[in-house]
Amino acid sequence: MTARSWSFWARRDRDLARLNEIRQNWNRLGEIDPLWAVLADERKKGNGWDPAEFLETGVHEVDSLLGYLASLQLPQQRRRALDFGCGVGRVTQPLARYFEEACGVDIAPSMLRQAERFNRLGARCRFLLNQSDDLRLFPDAHFDLIYSVITLQHMPAGLFQGYLREFLRLLAEGGALVFQLPGEPRRFALWRRIFHFFHLRVYRRWLRRRYPWVEMHGMEKWQVVEALERLGGRILDIQPCTAAGPDWTSFRYCVVRRGGC
Repeated sequence: MTARSWSFWARRDRDLARLNEIRQNWNRLGEIDPLWAVLADERKKGNGWDPAEFLETGVHEVDSLLGYLASLQLPQQRRRALDFGCGVGRVTQPLARYFEEACGVDIAPSMLRQAERFNRLGARCRFLLNQSDDLRLFPDAHFDLIYSVITLQHMPAGLFQGYLREFLRLLAEGGALVFQLPGEPRRFALWRRIFHFFHLRVYRRWLRRRYPWVEMHGMEKWQVVEALERLGGRILDIQPCTAAGPDWTSFRYCVVRRGGC
């Protein structure tokens, strides 16, 4: 085995170990306080979300998303949509009202159990568990819309770049990929450094099974653009957004496959 191939497999093993850690963490969050884990409004912490109010936020989000995409004349067809990191199906169900089928994928079984309980659209709205660092459960060019917000930001760069590659593989001609990702922290004062150190050195080793933790990761905009172009994507639009909260810059990217519309 060459040094390069050894480095690749060592890095992949590390990413898979992190993915398993993320799965355990989010599954626990889904058991304790699933709606707040998705939309972390401090006023709603401790199962304070009213489910109807929570689900209505997804309706407004999808209406806004499809209005935005219509201005770009995308997607050209509305057969299948993918909601990656679907949680309890807040966005998946509204997508199913516009597409023949909407598929929600998540890493946490507890979240998907809740999504099935909320589902009012039957077979048009499917929920699948994926615990791999790829999306091989779907064939190439399968989706006309791939949407992911407040999900990739909870993964280290090695993982979310792998999923970006998969998104472009799954995107149909004339389809659109829309995702959100933080850029960099706005502030990283001394207390944040201390807390970050505590998280990495103490939390992961001793407390993670008992106290779930929401990690945050990002990548500077120019690096995301470079990665997408390398992977065969063509960026149509980049807009600042507030999905990552006040401590982070964040952007929403709209991408098509190179050679597409």
